[in-house]
Amino acid sequence: MRNCSLAIVGATGAVGRELVSALSTSNLPIKKLKLLGSDDSIGKTLEFSSKEIYVDSLDRLAFKDVDIAVFVAGIDVSRQFAEEATESGAVVIDCSGLFVFEPDVPTVVPGVNSDDIELYKNRGIIASPHPVSIMLSSPLSVLEREFGIERVVVSTYQAVSGMGMKAVEELMNQTRSWFEFDYAKQTAGRLPRRIAFNCIPEAGVIDKQGFCAEEKRIAGEVKRILGDDGLRIVVNSVYVPVFSSHGAYVIAELSEQFKPDAVVKTLKKARWCQLERDYRSYKTPVDMVGKDYISIGRLKILNDEYPDALSMWIVADNLSGGSSINILRIVDLLVKEYL
Repeated sequence: MRNCSLAIVGATGAVGRELVSALSTSNLPIKKLKLLGSDDSIGKTLEFSSKEIYVDSLDRLAFKDVDIAVFVAGIDVSRQFAEEATESGAVVIDCSGLFVFEPDVPTVVPGVNSDDIELYKNRGIIASPHPVSIMLSSPLSVLEREFGIERVVVSTYQAVSGMGMKAVEELMNQTRSWFEFDYAKQTAGRLPRRIAFNCIPEAGVIDKQGFCAEEKRIAGEVKRILGDDGLRIVVNSVYVPVFSSHGAYVIAELSEQFKPDAVVKTLKKARWCQLERDYRSYKTPVDMVGKDYISIGRLKILNDEYPDALSMWIVADNLSGGSSINILRIVDLLVKEYL
């Protein structure tokens, strides 16, 4: 394992800050960390390994002598700078979803489809999936391997931090205004509707079939991670008034009939997951803040009308276990086996 230099594009955002914090406590051999951001972020500092690091400007020269560049700043920034980073010699880990449907860019969850990471050599880019895709892929992968999967229906309960710090501020301000009897004056901003004391079944641009961009992204990523283009999966995305940690209720119809004990035994093998011991020991979003694993709870074998189906509640911190930790695991694989 050799030392490497790493750049974070979008370092002052919600995921960027969490990533810097996670790097500080990791054992990764980072010899130099470069923080990059928009004009509004230039000059700000973040602490890394007891040192204050300034945020630099993002331009064509920013990736000189960078081994790995992590993009956590959104599609527009990735579209403009990701390939410039690869041309400078950096391997790009992109979290924006820009490359989800490009066949020559691997979408990777280490421990689930680790071998796919080698495909980064095609274009120098690796896609780190949406936090919900990471949550789903590990348990679904072991179920598919053991029983096969006919179809999956997912309903998400997503925290506002998935939309960035401005969405977090919206929830805080709107909640405060509710108790100050001023809620009626609040308007939507980063989110399409007011989020405090509300639920919003919209995540990204809605197409002519009624699917949101985020719903299509998650479905496409799960298919790619599982290596099953024919998987029938429907995702319904809902933003809820929660600051951190995404939840998802999943119904999976398996290809083979199964015994409950066999399902329990199989789910216990899912990487980075913890299967809760009984029906009452499920985790909530608040419980998972800062945790680096995925919780599976409320496991139910459905009734006689659906003898091959099960449902489960899955929850993880979207900033930590659902984003930053996956990025660190990708970096770890790159450093140990490829760079």
